[in-house]
Amino acid sequence: MRRWVVAVVGVAAAVSIVGCSSTQSGQPVTTVSSDPSGSSTTNPSNSDSVAARVRTPLNDTRLISDPCSALTEPQLQEVGFTTAVKSHVQQLTLGNICAWNDDTVGTVGASASVAVQTTLSHGLSDIYTQRSGMGYFTPVTIEGYPAVLADLTDQRDSGTCALNLGVSDTSVLVIDYHQGDLGLPACDKVQAIARAVVETLKGA
Repeated sequence: MRRWVVAVVGVAAAVSIVGCSSTQSGQPVTTVSSDPSGSSTTNPSNSDSVAARVRTPLNDTRLISDPCSALTEPQLQEVGFTTAVKSHVQQLTLGNICAWNDDTVGTVGASASVAVQTTLSHGLSDIYTQRSGMGYFTPVTIEGYPAVLADLTDQRDSGTCALNLGVSDTSVLVIDYHQGDLGLPACDKVQAIARAVVETLKGA
């Protein structure tokens, strides 16, 4: 059994969802783009304690009550899930989380989740203040929006990667992906999911 950790790191809390998987190490992957309009880039310009400002905020209000609306069925299939994917909402004190599970992906199945972190008054910068306590911390940019790959513990070798996406200066989406036979490239998957969520919010 594994512990699926969703990085609600801004308030030093985590959500545990029980699932089954095996583990397999992968190779480190860093997505870098020289195109300023590129969909996913590393973001070395941020300071250690302050995230980049969100220039064009996205309205994520509907995701608070309906987090599963973050991804459409075609988007789920585009990022690697099949028609067998199932979703469910878990109600938490920190907000609602939508989890997608697909036992037919790879050899052990795959899971993803999206939640709105509603308790961060300074948005992604509140995640940056927790940087020293993170198991890993890698700033990236998703479709022009500041984000950071980060979690309290480093389970990337086991195919788990978490991303915190700043959609405004006061709101962060927490996105998680797990596929036990994938290893570190799970971070590529979670960034692809984040891009799809931004696409959804832009079309709202």
